[in-house]
Amino acid sequence: MTTALKTKVNQQDLKIYPSERLTQTDDGGGMPLGTPLTGALNELFQPISSIARVNGAFYAVLEYMGVLRADDEPLIGAFAAITKPPSDPTVRTCSRLKNMLGLG
Repeated sequence: MTTALKTKVNQQDLKIYPSERLTQTDDGGGMPLGTPLTGALNELFQPISSIARVNGAFYAVLEYMGVLRADDEPLIGAFAAITKPPSDPTVRTCSRLKNMLGLG
């Protein structure tokens, strides 16, 4: 019989960090910045222009996950998922788009 491993790491310890360049260009991305995201509006993406909405533009950015704790507690069995849809009905995440296309 195996015993399930437990960790003291909780949801508040998991942080999402932006990359150096949140641009829609070939040099976008880079290393993670030292300040985690706060959840503020347009923190990862620029506001969507009317032209981008009409043309159905696709935007992607590189982001990093990390644990911010003062000890060396191991991270066991962690995963991340986007579970809350965007508040803007004209914006879709890849997971929702996948379902709309019948791929998921």
